[in-house]
Amino acid sequence: MIGTGVNGSLMYSWAKPATSKLPVKTSMASIASAAVLVSRFPNDPARAVKLISSHSGGLAWKIMRPRPSRVPTPRAAWLFLVAFVVIAGATYVAGEILLAAFPNGVSGVDREGMEFALDLRSSSLTRVAMALTSAGDSEVVLLVLGTALAAAAITRSRPWAGFFSLAIVGAFGIHSLVKPLLGRARPDLAPLVDIGGYSFPSGHANAGAVLYGALFVVAIARWGRGGAAIPGAICILIGIGVGLSRVYLGVHWPTDIVAGTVAGATWVYVATRLSGVLSDGMG
Repeated sequence: MIGTGVNGSLMYSWAKPATSKLPVKTSMASIASAAVLVSRFPNDPARAVKLISSHSGGLAWKIMRPRPSRVPTPRAAWLFLVAFVVIAGATYVAGEILLAAFPNGVSGVDREGMEFALDLRSSSLTRVAMALTSAGDSEVVLLVLGTALAAAAITRSRPWAGFFSLAIVGAFGIHSLVKPLLGRARPDLAPLVDIGGYSFPSGHANAGAVLYGALFVVAIARWGRGGAAIPGAICILIGIGVGLSRVYLGVHWPTDIVAGTVAGATWVYVATRLSGVLSDGMG
């Protein structure tokens, strides 16, 4: 919920002249603006999340500065293909091992984790979980990454255009390919939302790790690794929270979340290396 409000702040502060090294103020302003919107819709946190995200879009148009590409395009394309196959393949193999090792692919960790989540349920936590899961919805992920990609294209920043293009592919491509191949059934233990499809890996955890991992990279590019500690921590917590909310809502097993998060985080690392967005000494 709060993490989506940070989106616009990260984009805006990267766009303005690098005269301030105080990400704390920027992050706190984002949190405050997010809290105001959430307070306006106390019974509909999902709507608040989408409003916060939509406001971030207009601030992203001036964030990219042209930089030379570190990796030649043909080589980058081959490396991208190899990386995608390796990550998707490793995720698939992990799922096959899980399905072969346990009845119906459900481990003891899965059952205990789900029971623990069910015991925690309350009206307040359910509202928080619904807001967090909305922060990983495909509409939010595509809005933020798509706006950033458009900004990179308009400013002719090839490294950032490549980075956000790869991020979009990773956010939607990996789990969309692996899920139907494995066909793992979702939990059927009092889910709080109606959803179809297969379970492994979690699409929300995958996309959330990519989105908030990408925003962490933006923070590093703007403030350096030291200055990005606080906004980066917020991004990481929100990304993890998106995944955990899916277990709480009863639509994913814990191992679905682990697989989706690991795949997404690994893909962000690959996208950062291939695009070279942090190779100019800013990080």
